[in-house]
Amino acid sequence: MSLVVTESQAQKAIVEYLEIKGCTVLTTYIGMRHVVKDLPKQLRGILATPGVPDLLVTKPRWPIGGFLGLEVKRPQVEAGGKVLQRSGRPSAAQAELERAGRIYIVHSVDEAAMALESFEKALGVRL
Repeated sequence: MSLVVTESQAQKAIVEYLEIKGCTVLTTYIGMRHVVKDLPKQLRGILATPGVPDLLVTKPRWPIGGFLGLEVKRPQVEAGGKVLQRSGRPSAAQAELERAGRIYIVHSVDEAAMALESFEKALGVRL
């Protein structure tokens, strides 16, 4: 059994959790990372706008236009005091959106749950 968790595995677990909590989840990542990185720099924004989060989350009881943006990053994995896998890092655009309070950067289901709770409190929605 591998201790390493990919970003795709983390994202799948987060989506499953959010759907159980009654959320509608739109995925913005379409598995084209390899295509985008091979494009000339001036064309990359055509397929992948910098900063757009991986998941757009909403619930029927949220106000119209209410979307929670979640950027999923690979979690850090440690065992026996050693780092087996470093955490994924946000792009400059994602970090700026997080600082502005527009998206949450998460590495696990627990962090996604905290982001959902925080967002609903900010909306004034009863949990």
